[in-house]
Amino acid sequence: MLFTSGFGGALGSLSGLLRKGDVAVLDSAVHFSLIDGARLSRARLELFEHNDPASLDAALERRKDSRRLVVVEGVYSMHGDMADLPALLEVAEGHHVAMLIDEAHSILVCGASGRGVAEHFGVESRIRLAYGTFSKAFAGLGGFLSGPRETLDYLKLYANPYGFSCALPPSVVAALLRGLEIATRDDALRRRVRDNADYFRAQVRGLGLSVGASTTHVVPIIIGDNRRLLYELGHEMLARGLFLAPVDYPSVPEDQVRFRAAVTAAHTRADLDEALGIIDDTIVPRVRQAA
Repeated sequence: MLFTSGFGGALGSLSGLLRKGDVAVLDSAVHFSLIDGARLSRARLELFEHNDPASLDAALERRKDSRRLVVVEGVYSMHGDMADLPALLEVAEGHHVAMLIDEAHSILVCGASGRGVAEHFGVESRIRLAYGTFSKAFAGLGGFLSGPRETLDYLKLYANPYGFSCALPPSVVAALLRGLEIATRDDALRRRVRDNADYFRAQVRGLGLSVGASTTHVVPIIIGDNRRLLYELGHEMLARGLFLAPVDYPSVPEDQVRFRAAVTAAHTRADLDEALGIIDDTIVPRVRQAA
């Protein structure tokens, strides 16, 4: 099922699936599109602590008399860590509750054939619904939801961002299909992303900066609570030729503002070293001074 917007597709999937009286049990770090979709459905919103099976178990137990859906991300966009699917699925299945996974940041990148974190952990058959976007590794736009045919047939009638939006332009679809062909030809690009990310993450840590719990190509560089410093550093780095996306509150807690580096297969080692040199000259001394 294709959507013309990544945000709209996530919002439409949850607002179409859930109803008043249901409970959306979301990881506290999921994207706002999923939170907004749950709110729009008029379902009760229940958040559990990020990647915490015990917190999920408690949340499901609190709402045991309602129809529930667990929602997680494959790779968390602001943290760079993977969902602990083996542990979280065990809890959800123990409560006989289904799971929806958002593979926006993991599709094409994680898993042996690029199908995401569910494939990485070998649990695809245990997750009924998988959402993803085309605006990340596909380098396009739009989104998709995959799942049982009867569920998608139902959603086509109740997911308003699907029913009341134009279709994706043919030129965009052609580009997406070409990207899919290239990305699934072999595992070379995925290996290169992993190698580049592992190198970059290790070097950033070596500079004494925090990358949080990142284990993937999404590498946060956490500054702390100085929001003004975040933007000052961003301008300094941009003047040197390096763009790192600043991530401010409310996307992250006020005391954990950060830059988000997105490492790709197209980066060379020279690219990464140049970026690290700029980070060392700009972020490192200012963070040490602030500390």
